[in-house]
Amino acid sequence: ARLYVDDVNHRHLVYVLNRTSILKYVSSKMLMSFLGAFVLSLGAFVVVMCLLLLMRIPMLTNIDQIRLIQEGFYPELIEAGRTLFVVFTYAWNYSLSVAFWNTTGLLFSSYIPNNFIPYISPFVIRYYVSPFSLQLPTGVNIYKLGRSHQVFHEQSIWLNQLYITAVFLVLTSLVGYLFYRQVRRKVPYA
Repeated sequence: ARLYVDDVNHRHLVYVLNRTSILKYVSSKMLMSFLGAFVLSLGAFVVVMCLLLLMRIPMLTNIDQIRLIQEGFYPELIEAGRTLFVVFTYAWNYSLSVAFWNTTGLLFSSYIPNNFIPYISPFVIRYYVSPFSLQLPTGVNIYKLGRSHQVFHEQSIWLNQLYITAVFLVLTSLVGYLFYRQVRRKVPYA
């Protein structure tokens, strides 16, 4: 999100958009925010798991397993001992959530091209949206979906993952479309 502000402030946006289209520019910003979040979250989880394995500390203690099962965090996978898959799904869902909030930062930085807006706006908006979101059912609760809570308790894990992915893709696409319109308004001739 910060690179967009640099492109606007240093007038690089006009030159970039002359070589490509606005849609490709916006799509690349959204894709890189997702990939950056996914690589960072998966990398952090892998480093922590490697450290736990090297120190011979169990990844999930019995208390952790009970807490995660009570919260609805894929109990059948935890009980089956598929901790790596649980970590991967958590990293995937968390990166979808982060990509959504990064795209929100892109949107707000397109309205206010300040250097601090891309960093601050996702946190401020999340701070105000999360308490409201916690009052909603799990199926539309952004906070719980980003933390991999099960929506369909009696259904397949894949259906749950597909639903969480679809919700965040739709939300990110909506915010990305608003960002696209704002960039198109700023540079109408590109």
